[in-house]
Amino acid sequence: MLFAALKQELFKHKLRMKPYTKRANTLKEEFSLYHEKDLSGSPLEVKLLSFDSTVGVEERLDYKQSVLSPFSAISDNAIQENIHFVYPVFKHKKQAKSSEVIILMHGLNERSWDKYLPWAERLAMDTGKTVLLFPISFHINRAPLIWSNPRAMMPFVKERKKRIGQSQALSFLNIALSDRMSDSPFRFYSSGKQTVLNVMNLVSQIKNGEHPYMCKNAKVDIFAYSIGGLISQLLLMANPEDLFSETKLFLFCSGAVFLEMNGNTKSIMDSEAFFTLRNYYDKLFKATENSSITSVINEQVNNAFQTMISLRRKEERETFFEAARQRISTLSLKKDRVISTESIQKSLGHQFISTSHSELDFAFDYTHENPFPSNKEQIADVVNKSFDLVFHRAADFLG
Repeated sequence: MLFAALKQELFKHKLRMKPYTKRANTLKEEFSLYHEKDLSGSPLEVKLLSFDSTVGVEERLDYKQSVLSPFSAISDNAIQENIHFVYPVFKHKKQAKSSEVIILMHGLNERSWDKYLPWAERLAMDTGKTVLLFPISFHINRAPLIWSNPRAMMPFVKERKKRIGQSQALSFLNIALSDRMSDSPFRFYSSGKQTVLNVMNLVSQIKNGEHPYMCKNAKVDIFAYSIGGLISQLLLMANPEDLFSETKLFLFCSGAVFLEMNGNTKSIMDSEAFFTLRNYYDKLFKATENSSITSVINEQVNNAFQTMISLRRKEERETFFEAARQRISTLSLKKDRVISTESIQKSLGHQFISTSHSELDFAFDYTHENPFPSNKEQIADVVNKSFDLVFHRAADFLG
């Protein structure tokens, strides 16, 4: 009864709230990673919780290039922002603890939460659940602030051009990731694995009743976008300590194995880094062991990663997704050039796609990186309708 009353109150508030394009700008102005606050015109509040990563980043120096990236001056395990950080929690002001939570996983090379604030708010409003935004290793506030400073990054762009020559799609937006991946492509695996283990630890806290805003044994579901979807697929496939046996996963612009993705864009990484990564994981990659976890969990996570890196383990991968198709739903966009509908279909198999996948197309210019442009007044109405459609589907599946 209490949850039903909460959802009814949220529905009434939603009717009075501004549409997505206007709400996105309001949330961007109000949100801070340094101060907790109530959201204006909303029954929700944003809390900030500290997290300490107890698992280090596995490093392999044997694959480093002879000329080190300026972003590799120190060991990854010495980057304090990646070890000690905060994550935002969108919760109902009147609810002390929730019995259900949605973890929102973001995309590759994100440097702020701005894009995801209205996503989190809408999921919380439409499902009545608490929504937790968790940063991937070396992304958003798990990276040095300088990596997201355009003026500070431009000299590194010029330096990279001198060092390697022209590289398609190189920009101040992707210079840090491009340099780090070119220098040590192993980082894609090691940072992804650290994130998987961090989320595992987070869910363990929730299940054990150690989370301040979640009930013991709370139901944990996931909304994942882009590369956050790959990390989420690894979580469900590895299922360490059976923590994700009941988890439902909604994948938006996501679902393909890594080698079927195209990350060569100004917002993600340049061509040199992208082709270095592709070659490494196609021909050279070998998984390692993390000493902070058991051999069983190492094997589970590494096996899942190998299954999702290429199309090679077809039977193992398709068997898993066919069995999990009641718990996983994928939604792709027709004009997405980073993770296309075709790449998702090839990766997950006919049985899954026939029942658990759908594709949309919007009547405006959009990209994978910016599916809902909020700064164009002339298309605001159709953007708002498209946003509503996507998140209605997500909330209906996760609700």
